[in-house]
Amino acid sequence: MLAGMPTTRFPVTAMRALLEIAPGQLSRLLLCLPPGAEGWSDGPGRWSIHQVVAHLADIEESEAGWVPRLAHLLACSPGPLPRVDNRLRLPAYAALPLGDLLTRFADARRRSLERLDAWSLGPDALDRVGHHPDRGAVRVAELLSTWTLHDLDHLAQIVRIVGAHGAGDAGPLAPYLRICQPVS
Repeated sequence: MLAGMPTTRFPVTAMRALLEIAPGQLSRLLLCLPPGAEGWSDGPGRWSIHQVVAHLADIEESEAGWVPRLAHLLACSPGPLPRVDNRLRLPAYAALPLGDLLTRFADARRRSLERLDAWSLGPDALDRVGHHPDRGAVRVAELLSTWTLHDLDHLAQIVRIVGAHGAGDAGPLAPYLRICQPVS
């Protein structure tokens, strides 16, 4: 935790709102980029924009994705959380155009939010605990927060990629923009 950061949890309504807008925000950002931008990455061996969106669609559609894991915790608490392989199905998405991936992500997210809404998560449900294979005890509230922050993390990753590719266009003013600085 960063010094001075609040320790209160995000309300479920705020997390749900962020989860709902993520696919649309991502689409608005990516569909205005030049042709070929989906292949941009922020370095060798790093995911391209296309791969990031494929990952988001995959984890939203996957049987080991966010909603199935939440359902598992709610039904089997206390129990183990299944392990997730973040690269398992990425090759299946490689040939899909970016627009199709964005649509798949949006459609899957809509279905996920319908399931989330049906649970009407209260304090008791949010405090249910499962066991992550590497991190130990994880509460439903923490998994829900991680799902929300996962979206923001990948959105920030894509913004960094776009910034890195636009740095040359800012010329001598690029050093004033954090987004134009190399990723470490």
